[in-house]
Amino acid sequence: MYSASDVDEKNDIVGRTRKAIERNKASPQTCVVCGDAATGYHYQAAACNRCKAFFRRTILNGRVMHCNKEGSCLHPERTDTKRCRACRFYRCVEGGMNPLCIGSEAPADNPVIQEVLKLRKDLHCSSTPSPISDSSVVALDMSPRSPELLMSRLIDELIFLEFAHEKIS
Repeated sequence: MYSASDVDEKNDIVGRTRKAIERNKASPQTCVVCGDAATGYHYQAAACNRCKAFFRRTILNGRVMHCNKEGSCLHPERTDTKRCRACRFYRCVEGGMNPLCIGSEAPADNPVIQEVLKLRKDLHCSSTPSPISDSSVVALDMSPRSPELLMSRLIDELIFLEFAHEKIS
């Protein structure tokens, strides 16, 4: 028959399997920018390490990028958005990456952060934000699409943090 140690071992395996399944549900699966596998929530959005680093470098360097195709890279059927830095940055912001989460390393007079803050203020008053401005400079839409989306994202982040904390403990 089965000994007590066999039963304990099987219960331990079942418990670890359940925790792994729950952890996979809590961690983000795909990057909101490029669609690759996400490594976690970075700057309040599910992202891979490449997109996280790209977003951070763009903010810290204060780059203002222009799309040579006037935003046509943003169409869902286009798969070459990694080549257009302006559209990639727009997807970072559209996906929910927040430049204010970068921390104290980002100077307050950074032109990209100032643009984001200005547009966030303007977008709360407008009903239909445009992804690309007239001068083909990427417009940064930081407002959440809906309160439900914001709450869903916050819940996902909290669950992810809870599992990360359990893993450390």
